Amino acid sequence: VLSINWSPPLIRATLSPLAAPLELWCNELQPDGSIVLPVPGAAAKRARIAALVDAVCARPVVYVGDSPTDLLAMLEADVGVIIGESASARLIARRFGVRIAPLPP
Repeated sequence: VLSINWSPPLIRATLSPLAAPLELWCNELQPDGSIVLPVPGAAAKRARIAALVDAVCARPVVYVGDSPTDLLAMLEADVGVIIGESASARLIARRFGVRIAPLPP
């Protein structure tokens, strides 16, 4: 799981019913209130997903994001999913010829 906005405890609590092993790359809130950014932006997200795609035998690699800084990682993954209503992410995707389709109900 790669996340810039969710903390490790929130991700684990949300995904714990899946009972799958998780490797987390996300912001970490420190005891002093500072935030450590292990994946600081679009290029770092893309690089992390590219390395994962190269290393992982179990496929597909799915990237779920909600902002323009997620687009490069989505394109690197086997499947990219935009969530939310980010007009800027959708506009940039269209400018680069990326087809956005709604998920089936």
